[in-house]
Amino acid sequence: MLHGVFVGLSIDEARRQIPEIAEWSELGDYLALPLRTYSSGMMLRRAFAVSTVRHRDILLLDELIGVGDMNLAAKARQRIEDMMDRASILALASHDTSILRQYCNRAILLRQGSIVPEDSVDDIAREYSNQSA
Repeated sequence: MLHGVFVGLSIDEARRQIPEIAEWSELGDYLALPLRTYSSGMMLRRAFAVSTVRHRDILLLDELIGVGDMNLAAKARQRIEDMMDRASILALASHDTSILRQYCNRAILLRQGSIVPEDSVDDIAREYSNQSA
């Protein structure tokens, strides 16, 4: 519950979200155990469930999740895509131009912390490829 408070939920909101967190994480009764008893996979599931339980108008994502077993990765990607569908604004940082093409309609390229160009995703992907070559 304390993790829910860390992501901006009130204590009452965090308590109300426990069933959804338990269901999504598939941890069930294990949520009552001390964190020190969790495996790294259990920690990942719990942290992701808690951090995504609240719907946001603005999403700031640094890459998409690519960890965990195949089922968890697919489930997490679906949850992120559901969040993207509900959000008004998405800012996605990625080096994977195929992911940017899939989810974004505009792009910027950063060089040493400064915005170099802003353009279509295809034009920025091309610029990024030329810069990396």
